[in-house]
Amino acid sequence: MEKTFWRTIWSSYRSVYGPVMTVVAIVLPFVLWQWEPNLAVSVRWVLPIGVLLFMVIVTMADAAYQNFIQTKRLLPRVIYGLEPYTGLEDAKALCLLEPSVLFSHNTLVSFYFVDDDEFERFMGIGRVVNIQEDGKIQTALLNVFTGLEAEVQELSQNNAAVLGKIRVKPNIPWRALAPKEI
Repeated sequence: MEKTFWRTIWSSYRSVYGPVMTVVAIVLPFVLWQWEPNLAVSVRWVLPIGVLLFMVIVTMADAAYQNFIQTKRLLPRVIYGLEPYTGLEDAKALCLLEPSVLFSHNTLVSFYFVDDDEFERFMGIGRVVNIQEDGKIQTALLNVFTGLEAEVQELSQNNAAVLGKIRVKPNIPWRALAPKEI
């Protein structure tokens, strides 16, 4: 699902307990009127309006923060891994990635594995198989260049620990395509 402006606002509204605060702001004048009937009208409405304004400010701040966090993560996260299906028998594993504008259909991609020391180790190359209607990206790992065959097997079995350590980048390192003499 595409993260539009209004979806971001709605998500932030829900995450800061906006529906609860809206109910409080609507009920508050009636509670104040029942509790203190001689209370000035302006005080009866200033408090709920203040609550609503505070909720709007907090919602907008949360939406801005969520967009800031989203822009910091440029590479999409691997959501799912599975065995190749019919028609992609040459692939070692398939990955489903979060939506990203960095990838386009049938382009070459590189796969990296982040080891325990947080170094990215080049795994191999693949390609974008499909970009789904919801924006998620299907990629196929075609050639494995390193001794990470066990991790590739775990990836194809959707092992959550391995999925979090896989990075798919929309480029190919020179060493994957260069002749051995260079």
